[in-house]
Amino acid sequence: MTRANKVWDAEKASSSDLRQVRSACKAMPAANRQFADGLASSSWPSEAQESISLLVDEVRGDQLAWKELSEVSSEGKFFNPMNPLKEDTKTPDLVRAHLGLPAAEDIEESE
Repeated sequence: MTRANKVWDAEKASSSDLRQVRSACKAMPAANRQFADGLASSSWPSEAQESISLLVDEVRGDQLAWKELSEVSSEGKFFNPMNPLKEDTKTPDLVRAHLGLPAAEDIEESE
């Protein structure tokens, strides 16, 4: 997942883009919640259940961050949010491994 500050760091956006940032993030809280709920309500092999639960917790942990980004009113609040997005973890790769799937980076490299 690309973090929002990397957009500014790459000088591909500025404070004049805050309206577009809000617009782009507007649907994310609901989409994020739907994704977490879908993961939580699905049946998984027992060997993957613990890593799935961890992934669900991580996804739900970003709910407030997405809401805040969808309402950000200043560049300062964008760079110093009260609820920052969590850093990427290895949990998705752990889930994929438990399900017998290749790591995402292996798929991207082969395409």
